[in-house]
Amino acid sequence: MKQVIKNNGEVTPGLYELELKPSSRVVRVRFKEGPGSNGYLQVHFQSGGVYRYLNVPRSVAESLEKAESVGKAMNDIIKNYECLKLC
Repeated sequence: MKQVIKNNGEVTPGLYELELKPSSRVVRVRFKEGPGSNGYLQVHFQSGGVYRYLNVPRSVAESLEKAESVGKAMNDIIKNYECLKLC
């Protein structure tokens, strides 16, 4: 995971871009650390949908980053978390 840096060069504290293997379903995933041990994942899909998965441990974000298939990992792991459709 790498920290997200704004256009003006500022680092966004606690916000990370996952470095994923190429995927036919997922464009980008970001993890935002929460005040406790969990945070949220924001997933941008090829279809244009953007979803936020809540109360996700950092270890889950790290496992997505290591997955051979991001789409399969999303189906196996993330479906267990509360989700908000952002667009």
